Amino acid sequence: MASQQLSTSAVHGRFANRWRMAFRGSGVATALLLALLVGVMAVVQYARYDPLTDTRPAVNFSQHPTAIVFHALGASFAPLIGLLQWSTRLRKRWPAVHRWLGRFYVMICVLIGGMAGLWLSFFAYGGPLVRIGLNIVGVLWLFTTWKAYAAIRAGRVSEHRRWMMRSVALALGGVTLRAYLPILVISSVPFLTAYRIVAWASWVPNLLIAEYLLYRERQGRLRPSR
Repeated sequence: MASQQLSTSAVHGRFANRWRMAFRGSGVATALLLALLVGVMAVVQYARYDPLTDTRPAVNFSQHPTAIVFHALGASFAPLIGLLQWSTRLRKRWPAVHRWLGRFYVMICVLIGGMAGLWLSFFAYGGPLVRIGLNIVGVLWLFTTWKAYAAIRAGRVSEHRRWMMRSVALALGGVTLRAYLPILVISSVPFLTAYRIVAWASWVPNLLIAEYLLYRERQGRLRPSR
């Protein structure tokens, strides 16, 4: 009887593990697809940005055309590249590609796109609440990426991975912002209110999830990714 119960438990455990892996895989695939779409849309929209044709009353991009182009073209693919950097297969089979993508992420996405985004945050539509939220995420993105870069330069791989998890979580704010904002507007939330909400909701939950996963890893309840 005991052996039968043990066998049943093992089967249930394997079944649950397969479902967890499938759920995690579908989640990653969805995130990659959304990150790719956001990147393509940003490049298409701002590659030939002309402030004279920007008649949207709810943005201040037309007053800072150079900064918006640097931000859009620099940071547009940061979520996609950040997610790809977590691929075990990529790191093991093509370590040079992993390193070059990491350099692109730091030098182009964060330094150019992130600095331009931080500059734009001081003039963001929506008032102080929006500007403070975007100021903070801009500073945190630069800081976490710098910590990750400094750690890998010093050979501290585990520390590098932890800081990169935070950096990528913040980079994914560009995806979640574009997901939450239309949902709120469709739900009859006034645009100004929705914009003030997503200025914080687009990145705070992402960072909290990253911190929770790191906490569980430290507690030994979650095996670290390789």
